[in-house]
Amino acid sequence: MAGADFSRARPQAQRRWWLHRRRPTLSSVHACHGFSGQNGVGARLVPMKLTQAAFTAYVRHPHDTPTGMPPYTAKVMPDQELADIYTYIKSLPDSAKKAKDIPILNDILNSQK
Repeated sequence: MAGADFSRARPQAQRRWWLHRRRPTLSSVHACHGFSGQNGVGARLVPMKLTQAAFTAYVRHPHDTPTGMPPYTAKVMPDQELADIYTYIKSLPDSAKKAKDIPILNDILNSQK
């Protein structure tokens, strides 16, 4: 399937194909960050607020921050694969609700006014 043209495919189909091709690498990502990139024990990835360069630097040298994330060198995760992961994360929708959309949190926020 390498070189397949997905320009007319639905985004979900593109993601499923991409996930299938990247399953070993994504297994380690999903283990900490969850399948949606926002519900695991690791840092929330969605919505992605880092630039691709900052994301790459962080993945390569996470020991510069106190997160507990292991470093992924270019030998373990080549630059192109890391770029693909960044693109994939950017494609994920932010499904988290805003505090104002959660009734109990909205009540708390309104009671503090």
